[in-house]
Amino acid sequence: MWADPTNDPLGKLHGWTITLNPHSGDVFAWKERDSDATGHSGIYLGNGNGVWAGKYTVNTGSLSAAFGSGANGFVYRTYVGK
Repeated sequence: MWADPTNDPLGKLHGWTITLNPHSGDVFAWKERDSDATGHSGIYLGNGNGVWAGKYTVNTGSLSAAFGSGANGFVYRTYVGK
């Protein structure tokens, strides 16, 4: 749901709105088909870096280095309140 911008017709999902200019603390999400999930998410740290959970590890670092061109498919959301 978080990685699908079309699933949020008002642009404000539970107080979170899509942003094209992410800042530290914003959430990034991407679509990925797993047996138990339709996508994953992480926290944007700024300067192209983030923190996200793997299956057995917590990862931090450059989003473009970790995800390559897939990082261009991220949906970023910032909290604006309800």
